[in-house]
Amino acid sequence: MMQDGTLATSFAAQHVLAKSNPAILDWSGQAWEDWLRLQRNDEAFGGRPFAAVAFLDCLQDLRLNVGLMQLLAMPGLACSVVLAFPTAAAAKIARAHARREEWHELVRMLVSSDVPRLIDHLPADALLAAFSMPVMLDRQSLGRVTALVTGASEPSSGASTDGGDMFLGRAGDFAAWREGERSSEAFATTLRAMSVQDPKRIAIDRSTTVPPETSEPSLNGLNPVIQEFEGGLDMPGLRNGGELIVTAVRGAGESPVVVRHRGDLLDPDQSLRVRMPAALLTAVPQVIRAESRRSGERTVSQEFCFHVPPARLKPWMISAFLNRGGGGNPVVRAFANGVGCRLAYAEDEPEELQDIPVVWGVLRQSDRILAQAKRQGLYFFYIDHAYFNRGHGKTYRITRNAYEAGPVRECSGDRLSELDVDVRPWRKAGREIIVCPPTDYFMQAHGCPDWLDETLSGLRRLTDRPITVRMKPQPGEQAVPLPEALKKAHALVTHSSNVAIEAACLGTPVFVDGASAAAPVGLTDLSQIESPAYPDRDPWLAHLAYNQFSFEEIGDGRAWTMLLDLEERPYV
Repeated sequence: MMQDGTLATSFAAQHVLAKSNPAILDWSGQAWEDWLRLQRNDEAFGGRPFAAVAFLDCLQDLRLNVGLMQLLAMPGLACSVVLAFPTAAAAKIARAHARREEWHELVRMLVSSDVPRLIDHLPADALLAAFSMPVMLDRQSLGRVTALVTGASEPSSGASTDGGDMFLGRAGDFAAWREGERSSEAFATTLRAMSVQDPKRIAIDRSTTVPPETSEPSLNGLNPVIQEFEGGLDMPGLRNGGELIVTAVRGAGESPVVVRHRGDLLDPDQSLRVRMPAALLTAVPQVIRAESRRSGERTVSQEFCFHVPPARLKPWMISAFLNRGGGGNPVVRAFANGVGCRLAYAEDEPEELQDIPVVWGVLRQSDRILAQAKRQGLYFFYIDHAYFNRGHGKTYRITRNAYEAGPVRECSGDRLSELDVDVRPWRKAGREIIVCPPTDYFMQAHGCPDWLDETLSGLRRLTDRPITVRMKPQPGEQAVPLPEALKKAHALVTHSSNVAIEAACLGTPVFVDGASAAAPVGLTDLSQIESPAYPDRDPWLAHLAYNQFSFEEIGDGRAWTMLLDLEERPYV
């Protein structure tokens, strides 16, 4: 296995190849993607079982392992891949990266010191390749693989390339091989060879096929009880070389494999805990199919619903998105620090989201992130100015799968009492209707570009009351204070602006869109403009106070804890 200085050379090796022969790296990367695609294809299964172990410093070293990719590309092999890392921290980082690309449960990732114990679980005659450092297989080595698979070769001891940098043989011979010395000179020799190699010359001729191993299914089958845990599943163990296959059932012709594990590379008779990819962390349950197989033959299959309720979301599922030049970046950073989740720029995120997103506002690509989350059916969190004590650096609202606080949940009045909100009795004698339109950008982002014209037209058909349009004051602009403007108001009409909350607190009935945080104490049907609602506001105000958080609460993680707690409170 690569150690110390040899590990450091892998970074330099990638730099050398990127300049001298980028085609070899491209070929290797494409071979890996092709293999992953094969693993995700529920129908593409079969061939002789073959375990491949690659010792890596970090996941970025994977493309250097051309020999591994040659093996994965060989026909007639059902390869199971194990990636081994020098430390638990390196393995954890690699798993997080693989989870975002949704292949973390298609391979095994562990610490190098655990590899011998893992291989001890294999039958002594199981086919095995182990790469202690990057190598490139020559024709002789490829022929040796074919001979092993077809049974033409029965080596009594593990075969390896010069320098001991690769083991190729049967699992029972691995123990003797791993005691040998590893040569950094062998790696340098391999690097020189790869620097001048034409990828076309190492491509596998897929026109010839290797007969798969044939054997009768011999599995105990799946335990009928499959337990869910935080974002994953406790699956039954497998014995006798079977495989556990978990697919996401998404309709005809689209059921990708999300978990594929070979039983003899697991602890025997132990349950397997698997974490599901972000694509399955949706607001609605997903249908999952679990199967056990041997030699490509399905033996046991069952379907069930998988769902992670919002109160059970975990930091590893979340990405908080900054915006270049965005005014909300400080609070987004504070959120990421408080939760312990990934932090990235919205502008750099690919179209297909791999995590549950957290964004500030709807500017600078935040709207794109939110739209994509909705298309994928993911949970998402939205941060914006608070309902009370507003202002950057003070308090902020955080909502899930909505722009505003939703239906009222049972909350105590402790947080509300700390805000000193001015709540006045309902006013029932006003004459005027005040219309407060959203900004042009808001109307475009929320799909209501004609809101003002349509609202005014509707009101004029429904009432002869005087109507005043109150535009949102611009910075530095002098405007009549809202309490003064509402003194003669019969009602205030807006989409989902915070002005509706202020008006309701000041005692003016409100008519709003259903998405507004003021909807629980107002009406959403303009045809009732002459009959406003005057409900009890105390539960609603307590609920709003539990949907906004101080900057300090966001930064130290208390806000995240309260958000999850709120999900389990009953509705009023």
